[in-house]
Amino acid sequence: MKKSQFIQFLLTLLFGPVGLFYSSMAAGFGFLIAAIYFGTFFFGLGALIFWPISIIVGFFTVSRYNGIIEKEDIKHQELLKSSKR
Repeated sequence: MKKSQFIQFLLTLLFGPVGLFYSSMAAGFGFLIAAIYFGTFFFGLGALIFWPISIIVGFFTVSRYNGIIEKEDIKHQELLKSSKR
């Protein structure tokens, strides 16, 4: 099932790096750890930098995920067509 770009945008807009867990667990963990790390050393400013970046990364991770799903669906359809012959 494809993931929604709009939902990803809303989640990352509202929750920042935590919203990335919708599209990618790895990106969610990575950005959350980076935001906490840089947020503590730069008095919260590092976390604010990662907030808009997580929105952009969320867009690309959902696009990548949907592309993989489309390729798998095409392979599945081709397999069904070849089995009916």
